[in-house]
Amino acid sequence: MAELFDNTTMVANVTDSVKPEVWWKYVQDNFYTAGYVITPMFLIFGLFGNILTILIMSSKVFSGMTSRYILIALAISDTTLLLTQPFNKLFVRKMIGYDVRAISDVGCKAFFHIFKTGKMTSSWLIVILCFERFIAVVFPFKAKAIITIKSIMALIILDYLFIGIFNAVWTFSSIVVDGVCKPDITYAHTKEKYRDYLIAGSSFYSLIPMIVMAIMTPVIVYRLLRQKKIRNRMSKGGGASAEKADADTLRISVMLIGVVVAYIAFVLPITVVHNLAFWKSVSVFDTNTLQFFLMREVAQILEQLNYAVNFVLYVLCSTKFRKRAMEILHIDGCIMKLAQRKSSSKNTSFTNLSGQKRKPGQSSCKDNENGHHSDTGASSEQADVEKPPLCCKT
Repeated sequence: MAELFDNTTMVANVTDSVKPEVWWKYVQDNFYTAGYVITPMFLIFGLFGNILTILIMSSKVFSGMTSRYILIALAISDTTLLLTQPFNKLFVRKMIGYDVRAISDVGCKAFFHIFKTGKMTSSWLIVILCFERFIAVVFPFKAKAIITIKSIMALIILDYLFIGIFNAVWTFSSIVVDGVCKPDITYAHTKEKYRDYLIAGSSFYSLIPMIVMAIMTPVIVYRLLRQKKIRNRMSKGGGASAEKADADTLRISVMLIGVVVAYIAFVLPITVVHNLAFWKSVSVFDTNTLQFFLMREVAQILEQLNYAVNFVLYVLCSTKFRKRAMEILHIDGCIMKLAQRKSSSKNTSFTNLSGQKRKPGQSSCKDNENGHHSDTGASSEQADVEKPPLCCKT
């Protein structure tokens, strides 16, 4: 016990003796090391998923879906964010040797205009998708009149126009300072203006979309479950078509819930970080305190994950999407061969079990239901008609 106490005391003394600067540097280095792996991994996976989504939704298989235009636009906005977000990482700037965004004030403003537009349009495209599903589920008889290609395209264009104009004006605070492009530079005469745009931008980016989705999604899920019960009553629970409809209902419900939950969980932290940085008068993309550094790095990882995960939800929840993805990647043939090989191995094992040598006293497959063998003189067809054989139990 004395030895254990002495060791514990020694560890405590070593920990206490570590200077804050050393600990701060240790945490930074570990996050930067993790960033070298996480950032390119999410970037590659997200680009792969979004590009494949665009190709799948542009094919003839989904030509009858009005929502495919929303998913294509969503993939484009997500790709824009994935391509620009790494340049906000401090370790990327250190690795390159300079801030690529800070070539000029115009370049700095253009970068953050594209970056913010990709983020905010993505949020509202999910809202448009929820709206499209809301009309289709709650008002099924009016859906074809309301949800048309023209109306969906009009909403998408309006989204990009409004958000693009708003962010173009917001670039007044994006300025190059000491070789670094910063989005939140304010002076005495622009501080209140920046505060107003920050509140409005946070509302457009996350607060309002979250409220809208939180209202529409439960209604959609409730109506889908209600329609499922009605179908079960009408079909009395028995029929392949009813089971398929129930499975489709479940997949749609899971996809909607997954998209909304993922959006809230992955986007809310970065919104909190931006607003906290303003109220604490610190730069959101620079290293300040240990606590803020940890919050910012974790929030940026979650934000990047949000724009790379939608493809996974589509694959898990849509059989048609999954099948088309396998066709484009040319792996459908391999999967079919594996399934056939698996089925063939099962049949082979069953044949081997059926052909095993019988134990003494065990009845044959040719025995009739009375336990006697068929007459040897009778033809096989006659024996089958008069006394059909029982299957052997292996």
